[in-house]
Amino acid sequence: MATVAEIPLETFNSVAIVNVTPTAPEPLCYEMRFRSLFHEGRAYAFPCDAAGRVDIDELPARARDNYLFARTLVGRDFATRGQRFDETLDVMLSLFNDEITAFEGKTLSVPAVGMIPKPQTRPHPPFIFGGHAIPALRRAAQRGDGWLASELSPEEVTVAMRAIGQFRADAGKGGQPFEISCHINGDPDAELVSRYADAGVDRLVVRPWVKGRDAVGNLSRLADRLGLSG
Repeated sequence: MATVAEIPLETFNSVAIVNVTPTAPEPLCYEMRFRSLFHEGRAYAFPCDAAGRVDIDELPARARDNYLFARTLVGRDFATRGQRFDETLDVMLSLFNDEITAFEGKTLSVPAVGMIPKPQTRPHPPFIFGGHAIPALRRAAQRGDGWLASELSPEEVTVAMRAIGQFRADAGKGGQPFEISCHINGDPDAELVSRYADAGVDRLVVRPWVKGRDAVGNLSRLADRLGLSG
C-alpha cells in the first residue's frame, strides 16, 4: 500500500489516498481513508481514483452520508468545536426568528440570508443536547430544553444533573421546565427503570436488540414486561 496524500482533520487524524491493488497485474485501485482520531485502527474508506476523487453517485446512501460528513471536517480546528457549536446555535435562532440573518463570529461567517417557512414553535423548537463533559452540560443547561445522557448509570446521571441544576440556577432558569433523557443499550428490567425514575430521568431511550430484525419483537416483549403495552 502506498499513501499518496495526508490532510489534517478534526475527528480524524488524517485522510489518505491508498493504493489497494491486490496484485500487480490488476488495474490500479485506490481508497480514500479517513482515519479516526479517537479509535486507533478505525477509519472510513471510500473508493476513489489516484487523485482522490470519489464518485458519490456510486456510493450507497449510508456511505455517501459518511463521506460527506467526513469531508465537512477538513480544516476544522478541534479546539474551537464548542465555540463553533454555540455560534451555529446563534445563527439558527436568528434564522428561526428574524426576517434577515447576517452573522460574523470568531469561527462562523454568514452573509445576509433569510429562511422560510419559520418553525411554529418560538423562539425555537425544543433543543435537546447530549454530551457528558462540563462544557456540554453547561450548554444543555443554559441553552437547551433538555439533556440526553448516553450509557450512564442512574448514579452517574444524578451527579450530572446536580451540575446541570447549578448551571440553570446561575442562568436564572432554575424554575423552568427541563427534560432529562438517558439512552441505554440492553434489556432493562423494572427495577432499573425505577432507579432511573428515582434519579430524575423523564425518559429512557432503549435499544434492546443487536440485530435490526429483532427490534420490533424485543421492544414488544420489553413493553409487556414493563406493563407498557396496550
